[in-house]
Amino acid sequence: MVIVHKSAFNGDTQEILYGIENECKIKAIPLVLFSGGITANYYEEEKSFKKLELNSKDFYSQNLKMFLENYRESGNIELLMLSYGQRWKFDIILNCMEKINIFIETHKDEEDILYDEFVNYTEFHLLESLKVQYHKPTIENGWLYLAEVEKIALSVELYIKESLTYEK
Repeated sequence: MVIVHKSAFNGDTQEILYGIENECKIKAIPLVLFSGGITANYYEEEKSFKKLELNSKDFYSQNLKMFLENYRESGNIELLMLSYGQRWKFDIILNCMEKINIFIETHKDEEDILYDEFVNYTEFHLLESLKVQYHKPTIENGWLYLAEVEKIALSVELYIKESLTYEK
């Protein structure tokens, strides 16, 4: 794993940062970039490469301690724990559910939805990487019906309720 203070590579040394990121992609090494100038946390997962960009305040928090303890105990590198803490998976699912509901509300007058727009807005792909059970939509030529999105929302809501029930 590589952790880099992003601001250390401003100006002419920006090429070094690109080189580090490229090397991490090639070798499938998880990469964390942090800086006080980062206003929103950003997570990217591409095949076997994972990258997280986050604000310094989020990086230097209790989440870092939990992340390191988890790594020491399990050997697993859970980058999203740095952003979301101990219940990182559940927080991501809740955030995704909120985005799905907002998406439905803002597209309620449309019958067909561009699938890529849905995925990009809701970060829906994270549900699959977390192995969340949800309704698998029918996609036709890159489009899906709003009714399919509503079925996804209902299935994720059910998953959340079941998770809370079994957690008690």
